[in-house]
Amino acid sequence: MKISELLNGVNVLEWKIDKDTDVKELIDFLMKSAKASIKRDYSISAEVVTQAQLDEAQSIIDNIYQNKDLFSLKGINDELRQ
Repeated sequence: MKISELLNGVNVLEWKIDKDTDVKELIDFLMKSAKASIKRDYSISAEVVTQAQLDEAQSIIDNIYQNKDLFSLKGINDELRQ
């Protein structure tokens, strides 16, 4: 018998979040922190990225994929930092 059957289909995580305000407050805090970090660290919005930039990025990714056996982890990171 599955746990979900024992709980009659109740989503334990949702139930726990609804019932335990400490857990909900922690999750809210973590979500706010994550959003603030993303906003701080990634200041460029998708609207300002050009098609040429996307094409160049795709070309780099394609090159790494096609030559994945030739790249070390450092080599992949160096290639991505171009």
